[in-house]
Amino acid sequence: MRRLVRPLAALSLATAVVAGPVPQLGASADPSCDGSTTGGISAGCEDPPGGGGPGEESGGPGGGGGGGGPRVCSVPGVEGEDDFVVDCETSAGVWSNDRLCYLQVVDPPPPKSDDVWDGNDEGVIVQCSPSEAYCNSLDPNPGAACVRPNTRWEAQPPAVLDPPDPAELARQAFASLALDPIDIGIVPEDEPGRIGLVGLPVWMWVENPDERTFGPDEASASDQGLTVTVRAEVDRIVWDLGDGTTVTCTGPGSPFEDRFAGEPSPDCGHRYTRQGEFEVTATSYWTATWSGGGQSGELSADRTTSTTVRVGELQVVAQ
Repeated sequence: MRRLVRPLAALSLATAVVAGPVPQLGASADPSCDGSTTGGISAGCEDPPGGGGPGEESGGPGGGGGGGGPRVCSVPGVEGEDDFVVDCETSAGVWSNDRLCYLQVVDPPPPKSDDVWDGNDEGVIVQCSPSEAYCNSLDPNPGAACVRPNTRWEAQPPAVLDPPDPAELARQAFASLALDPIDIGIVPEDEPGRIGLVGLPVWMWVENPDERTFGPDEASASDQGLTVTVRAEVDRIVWDLGDGTTVTCTGPGSPFEDRFAGEPSPDCGHRYTRQGEFEVTATSYWTATWSGGGQSGELSADRTTSTTVRVGELQVVAQ
């Protein structure tokens, strides 16, 4: 295993003091996944594959994720190496991103005469217990110095942030996509002098489909080291032809060309049975799949636009 040279001091407790009221650390505390860095390494929380966790949803729009399993904190690899994961919470405390160890308030604390208090009468004593597996990934010598727990005085307990919710990040990423209604392609066109005939084929299609009108399109959202990626595309287009009928097309449709005159559309068409002016509405239904933090799910949205077609009857005059 490659030896990564870095000061062991980076794995000890930082000297910064957290200001303001903060939650006490303990067996029931939420894991810390604040995305801060120490010695160039940062960490973020994820769910293991198939695992659940705070913020998990099941069923319904945007749901995802599976059942149980401990949450894991991911320490991004350095110099191209894979990420290293540790349990976010163990009997040693709660994993801290910025300190790269498990933090736990010592309870009961040692007597105030103990040197660890450094002459202070108020505050708490916090124990920092590094992950032996993580330390050994940095230093192949078992029992490296960085695995030794240490304690120090802190004015207040270290802050612990709630882990991000993958489903909420998915909704944020989905909302960032600029999904537009389609540009309607239809024959007969909504132009002066253009009129269709009863019984003749009507063609419908998506004019110049792109990532914003038909997909696929992607976006990501990140928080505290966790990234969720969403991939969205149109699942179907429902055409309301204005005469009481609807046609569902699962693709963009085929653009009409003059050489197809009189022929039906191969994949998205209609025939009017009476004359009149009809408002045609096209509703595109988007489906987005997302994954991240060991969870996955689906989101949906729709976009609507409309146009007008005119249909007449062919009159035959007998001589």
